[in-house]
Formats: sequence, C-alpha cells, structure tokens
Amino acid sequence: MRIIFALASGIIFFVTISSAQKKKADLIIHSVTIVDVANGKTIPNKIIIINGNTITAVADQRQLSNYTSRQIIDAKGKFIMP
Repeated sequence: MRIIFALASGIIFFVTISSAQKKKADLIIHSVTIVDVANGKTIPNKIIIINGNTITAVADQRQLSNYTSRQIIDAKGKFIMP
C-alpha cells in the first residue's frame, strides 16, 4: 500500500511540475511550414509563439507541449513567410 501511495504521489508531483513549467503565449501557430526567402527553402512542422505584436519564439513542432495559449491556430498545410 505504501508503494502505491508513493507512486501516486510521485505522479501527481510530476504532473504539477510539468504543467507549471509551460510558457504562456498570446497566440500559438502550429504545424506551419516557414518559407525561408533568404535561402529559398521551406522549413516544415514549426510552431510560432507570439506575445503582443512580437514573435517571441520559433520552434520545432515537438516543443508544442511546452507552451500554453488561449488562442491556437492549426496551420497544417499552410505556409508563412516574413
């Protein structure tokens, strides 16, 4: 019984810590392909983090779980460029 209690406590602690570490954003655009006009390439599966009127981060799609926002746009199949 003690093992189950310890395991449950550890899981609750881990979930609490994980959710507390998420970075807040005003807007998240995910699954977007970025057009790199300087190099003439496309960069798929990226997320763009926007706070206010500023892009604060561009990251790999796998990092989406590190962020939270009330406004999220799924841009799968869409392109974005500067």
